[in-house]
Amino acid sequence: MERCGEQWLSPKRAAAYCGCGEERMRRAIHTGEIPSVEPPGAHEGTNRRLVNKDDLDEFMLRRRVEPGRGCVAARGAA
Repeated sequence: MERCGEQWLSPKRAAAYCGCGEERMRRAIHTGEIPSVEPPGAHEGTNRRLVNKDDLDEFMLRRRVEPGRGCVAARGAA
């Protein structure tokens, strides 16, 4: 059984998981392209975010991310 903490990733770890740059991941989180939550105990107004691996998997399917190739737009996507 997977521990709760392993299902949620920081933007840096999420970027590594997807093979994207950290700045690209932060931009996708900021724009809402990838859903995120504040970690428990975070102070209001901080920029700390966590991303669920299931949401990252959906993001990669939408963006056709291939390991080691980074985030690339799917064909026909703007």
